Amino acid sequence: MKVHMPAIALLTLLAACAAIQDHDDDADRTRLPNAQFITPLAAPGSTFQALNPGLKDFPGYTVGQAMSEALSPDGKTLLILTSGYNRLNGSDGKQLEADSNEYVFVYDVSEAVPR
Repeated sequence: MKVHMPAIALLTLLAACAAIQDHDDDADRTRLPNAQFITPLAAPGSTFQALNPGLKDFPGYTVGQAMSEALSPDGKTLLILTSGYNRLNGSDGKQLEADSNEYVFVYDVSEAVPR
């Protein structure tokens, strides 16, 4: 016998099943509507690095808005795309074209690949 269930009923049933699987140790993570979890904790062995493009005129400048990342198929190169255009001005108030950019950061993560 086939049972046809309206989509909303099926979603409600799936949500109820997911809630049953929740445990008390979930206090440090937040469940998203898609049943995935986010946590403020970093992955074991990870480090936080500011996105510094290494500009000669602004050596301490860091960019924000990391919006997307991609790992190469071999797992050895990580690309991080930032959003927004970083306009930097000189002491005269004029935009420095050479330092005003958008960025893609490239990281060698080959040492992070489990062997």
